[in-house]
Amino acid sequence: MNVFHKLVFSIFISVIASAPAQAEEVPDKLKIILRYDDYSNFTSMEVADAFIDTARSVGAGVLISVIPFPYGDYPESYVPDAKLQPFLSQEKIALLKKHLVEGSIEIAIHGFAHKNNAHSSDKSEFSGFDITKQSVLLRTAKDALDTATGANIRTFVPPFNQYDAATLKALENTGFQILSAGMGSYSKTDSRLGFLPGTTYIDRLKEVISSALSKKHRDATVIVTLHPYDIIESGDKLPQFRKNRGQVSIQSIRDDLNQISKMENVQFSSVGALIENGEDLSIERWQANLRLKKSVITLHAV
Repeated sequence: MNVFHKLVFSIFISVIASAPAQAEEVPDKLKIILRYDDYSNFTSMEVADAFIDTARSVGAGVLISVIPFPYGDYPESYVPDAKLQPFLSQEKIALLKKHLVEGSIEIAIHGFAHKNNAHSSDKSEFSGFDITKQSVLLRTAKDALDTATGANIRTFVPPFNQYDAATLKALENTGFQILSAGMGSYSKTDSRLGFLPGTTYIDRLKEVISSALSKKHRDATVIVTLHPYDIIESGDKLPQFRKNRGQVSIQSIRDDLNQISKMENVQFSSVGALIENGEDLSIERWQANLRLKKSVITLHAV
């Protein structure tokens, strides 16, 4: 299959198309990555724990996006060795450390305070701040969460899926390797970062996989994003922009993941595994997907 067909297919089912196959034929498998956002002192630890355990039971890792200082004040400058503690209870930090040791999760920074600082309808925490301020927020957040959990965090998930060119430079300057946002986010620049945009919600995962396998398009990656409010047991209400989707239970997630784990041409993966296996996460790959998404071919796709 040539790159053009892979890209077309990626837009129809919302997956991220892979780079061209190498000369040596290797059986392709559709890769699935699970991303759980908004872990903070304001969300259920029990629901997060249950979801991570469910993923682990089928050999899936979870990229868990943590808000280190929810609704907190921004520091004026970066202070090395400040030993700031994230606004997380000891129980929630212990849970992260437990799953890190078990290899069940990789931690991402989900903003600094998850505030909306935008002066437009597009919510954003970081867009509009200069590189210096964004670097201060990123360094402070990373240091605090790294120290508290023993992790070496390399992935950033921007609140509201929004960021700008200054964010990319600040991420490069502060030791991050991967940015995971949405397909419609800022992409008009070069960057050394790896890009892993979210592509579907948990309630559509089986539909996406079924469509991919039926068309024999397996050389791609699906990044499944969910929040506590997507899960019935959280007790949270769906936000207005998600009212057309339904909530799912932990049991239904477990059943779906069990079914998926038995599929021959599908495998669960993780950010670490993609990096170790040399997966192409370049901005060029993402921009190619994005250009095709806006083309005449896909504007009228149903």
